[in-house]
Amino acid sequence: MNPRRNLVILLTVTMIVALFMGCGPGIYLINPDPGDPDALRFLFGMPLVWLWASFWCMVEGLVVVVAYFTLWRGDPT
Repeated sequence: MNPRRNLVILLTVTMIVALFMGCGPGIYLINPDPGDPDALRFLFGMPLVWLWASFWCMVEGLVVVVAYFTLWRGDPT
């Protein structure tokens, strides 16, 4: 297989997973139970759900930056 094609597949799968996990159903993995008094709600002073979504947004941004510097540069033909 072509290494460029492998990178395209990797970046595409990573973006789909990040979209799914960040603001989609993946958020239920980290959302604390409101009835549990011992549930972890804050990490480093920020809400856990906000950190989860921010992490996946950074992953999406990293995918775009990697694609820009490796796939979208140069001659379009």
